[in-house]
Amino acid sequence: MYYQSHNLVSSIREAFKVFIQGKSDINADIIEEFMLEEMSEVGIDIVHLAFDKEDTDEYYDIETISVFNDDNEVDFSILEAVGLVRRVDSSFIDVGGWSLAFHYHHVTPLGFYFAKSCGMVDDLSAVDGGFDLPE
Repeated sequence: MYYQSHNLVSSIREAFKVFIQGKSDINADIIEEFMLEEMSEVGIDIVHLAFDKEDTDEYYDIETISVFNDDNEVDFSILEAVGLVRRVDSSFIDVGGWSLAFHYHHVTPLGFYFAKSCGMVDDLSAVDGGFDLPE
């Protein structure tokens, strides 16, 4: 499943290697655009994205639009406890002179089918290939 930590970390690492290949003018705005695009999938709620340039120690936090906040932290904890969502905290990924980190919640397969049975999701096409499950 794409959302799982090891899959997403590998996917972002490889995509970033390809993205920066042959580019010399990479800056914070380009990295931010890359990260938001890579993680903009149905079923993912990005809590925090950050990156830094290793040779200059410049650090950047990326503004995200997350439904997660202090007011609903308990709600997310309950959803996680019953297996409907999962929180993933990556460590920094070092790629090409940059370090990338992200924290996000994602819907689990159980969470997807729960939402589907409640009529909140129509079909598997809504997750854009995020789940490799029979319909």
